[in-house]
Amino acid sequence: MFSNGLSIFAIIISAVAAYYTYQQSELLKKQYEKQQELEKELKSYAIVIGSETDENLSKNIQNGEIIHFSFSNGSNKPVPYKVEVKSEGIGLYLDKGQPDKAYFNYPLNSKRATLIQPNGEPYRGTFSLWSFKVPSPTAKVSIWVNGEETVSYSYKYNQKTKHYDYMSE
Repeated sequence: MFSNGLSIFAIIISAVAAYYTYQQSELLKKQYEKQQELEKELKSYAIVIGSETDENLSKNIQNGEIIHFSFSNGSNKPVPYKVEVKSEGIGLYLDKGQPDKAYFNYPLNSKRATLIQPNGEPYRGTFSLWSFKVPSPTAKVSIWVNGEETVSYSYKYNQKTKHYDYMSE
């Protein structure tokens, strides 16, 4: 009888321990989910494209034209930005002189990210676009921030004017 009572007591203790372990795991799971939400919120940021960017890229592009662009930090905390310009069908170059090498992916701050303060000075960049000897019938230029495409503009080559005409989407 004593061993039966001891067995029942051991079963009760095991059940209580299992219930306690289950409660702890549920609590830990909820804490982990909240932590993930907070980390996601901390990593989130907003990019506000400058009006000069849209003005300079949503128009017809001449060969060798220098493009100025800017964007601001629309979030409430400083954010480090790594900026790249990518193209398809047209070459990217620095904004100085005649090109000697074409790029399709050009990092503007490849050494380290640029920290942009909220409501502070916007990020500014420049590049130039040059068509190839045999121009591509279509071209696309996009600006990427922290590995995500921020804006994209498409063009169609115009044989008469020898420019790329902007194609609104």
